[in-house]
This record gives sequence, C-alpha cells and structure tokens, in this order.
Amino acid sequence: MVDKNGGVVSSLTPSTAKPDAFFVSRKPMEGLAECIAWGWRHQAENSRAAAIVASNDNGQQILSEGQRERLELRPGPVNTEVSLYRMASGDDEGMAKRIAVLEACL
Repeated sequence: MVDKNGGVVSSLTPSTAKPDAFFVSRKPMEGLAECIAWGWRHQAENSRAAAIVASNDNGQQILSEGQRERLELRPGPVNTEVSLYRMASGDDEGMAKRIAVLEACL
C-alpha cells in the first residue's frame, strides 16, 4: 500500500489492533524515528535493516527487514506516541533488543 506522499504503508496490522508495547516521548517525532531506526540498523547481534516510512495520519512508521516488527510514531501537541507491534512470533531476544534501543532513544 502506498500513501499520498509515495511512502509505503504496511497493512499487516490494522491501526485498531492493540500494540505489543506503547511508549510516550517528549522528543520530536522525526528525531525520535531517526534515533530508533539508526539503533535498529546497528545492533551488534541483530543487523536487520530498518526503514522509516510515512503513514497516512501524519505519523511515521519504522519497519524492520522482513517486517518482523513495526513501530508507529504519532505526533501530539506535546508528546510523540510510539506503538510497537510484533509482526512475527518467536525471537523474543530480538524483540527485547528492539525495545532496549527504543527506550534508549526516548
């Protein structure tokens, strides 16, 4: 699926699905997304790529290679809301590493 800005939008999890984890940050969405994507790309033991794409609601998504995890970032008046979705079962260690990077960027 492609959004109005030409960005790829994953349709694997409907936006109404409950996230596996939810976070709030006072950092601006764009900088937060860059930090998380960079961290996901550079994890020593988990080198799967991560891409930032635009979403239909003026937010951003970060999709891991193979779309094993998906992160949705939505700007608010003061905070950035971050929802993490596990798209594939298993690999609990990999998910824990993704969350550690996310928390370090918050």
